[in-house]
Amino acid sequence: MPDLLANLNPSQVQAVTATEGYVRVIAGAGTGKTRALTHRYAYLVNEYGISPSNILCITFTNKAANEMKKRIKSMLGDCFDTSFVATLHAFCTRVLREEISKLFYPENFIVLDNVDQKKILEEVYDEMGIKMDTASFKFMIDQIRYYKNLITYVSYLSDPDFDYDTLTSEKPSDEIIFRYIKKQRKYFGLDFFDLINFTIYLFRTFPEVLEKWQARLCYIMVDEFQDITAKEFKLIRRLSETNRNLFVVGDPDQNIYEWRGANMDVIVNFESWLNNPCFENQYGLAASDVILAENYRSLPPILDAANSLIAKNMNRVEKALVPHRSGGEKVTYLHAKNDKEEITYITEQIKAHVIGGGKYSDLPCCTGQILSPVLWNRAFWKRTSPIPSTAGWDSTNGRKSRMCCPTCALRTTRRTICPSSGSSTCPGGKSARSSCRPSPCMRRITGCPCTTV
Repeated sequence: MPDLLANLNPSQVQAVTATEGYVRVIAGAGTGKTRALTHRYAYLVNEYGISPSNILCITFTNKAANEMKKRIKSMLGDCFDTSFVATLHAFCTRVLREEISKLFYPENFIVLDNVDQKKILEEVYDEMGIKMDTASFKFMIDQIRYYKNLITYVSYLSDPDFDYDTLTSEKPSDEIIFRYIKKQRKYFGLDFFDLINFTIYLFRTFPEVLEKWQARLCYIMVDEFQDITAKEFKLIRRLSETNRNLFVVGDPDQNIYEWRGANMDVIVNFESWLNNPCFENQYGLAASDVILAENYRSLPPILDAANSLIAKNMNRVEKALVPHRSGGEKVTYLHAKNDKEEITYITEQIKAHVIGGGKYSDLPCCTGQILSPVLWNRAFWKRTSPIPSTAGWDSTNGRKSRMCCPTCALRTTRRTICPSSGSSTCPGGKSARSSCRPSPCMRRITGCPCTTV
């Protein structure tokens, strides 16, 4: 077993060894928060003998959960069950698989994804003689989410004697929602909104079930806490009431999901939320803080620029990132008048870099808007420079696409035309439909101005 505290900085050691009580870790970008989380998990198992079945570690995405499991197993081995390292939705699914029979649902209920939701809505629209397009689908999903925020609908969905014929409305949007819910019940399907709502209702209606899970989960850890909603926090807080060991990690300066209900105030005023009057059990809870500020990712000039900008945020926990690395060039800022001026400046800088002996692959181009890569590609094409690979959403059909120069050794997902030859073969002699190794045309400054159609 490796020394779990080796190669950790003092702040990370403080976070890992803070095993008891309510702990808030404010972790800036690139400060090793995942390292601290996984080492704390392994520390609890190895040093305290806590079973992984008694540790709940909530992550924001399945990708993050898988990465954490991989790191934990590299420290503890494959003999431990890490199934409680999961997203909140996955955890709620686990709870409901065991307990949902109390709500008169089968344990093999269906978890509805976006495709399933769309199929149910299509059935409803057909019954009502309404044509559904992409816009109306997104609108109705939002309306369903707003309706389900109240949770009260769970009471009649879990009532086997409820008369669904009473769910009617003269308002078309309400009627669509009611019919959608009826069909959900018919198929015993739960969407992502339901997973959390049903779990909350289950715990509220059956206290013995809540007490069972409170006793089971001795330690609870939550990643990306800045993106949590008030409803999700209330669920997590209730789960922690018996053992009172809750460890949350996040950064208010990285909050980007307020549009989907994330409440940044939960992490900023964590102790106040712990003692919110909405909770029946009031304990006068206190929380301790750990600040992770040593950044391992960026050079000092980048951090200086980031710190000066982020410091102007109003609702935050005070911190300043400190660089672990040294060196770096001063950040250049251009306040362009329009897109054309901005793109012209960038392409000229890239061309100067290549003329000076650099490579195109030295310079990643990042954009803040979904459609802006289209404008970038046109600008690069006009200046006969290789078009950078851009992975994102295809604005024409809503599917993910990857547009790139075929000489960049990247696989394309759509037919690529080279304007210099008018065919699907680039000047380097490689097929534009498949990946290829760097060809002689890549060594020229002009490169291959291929574009995707």
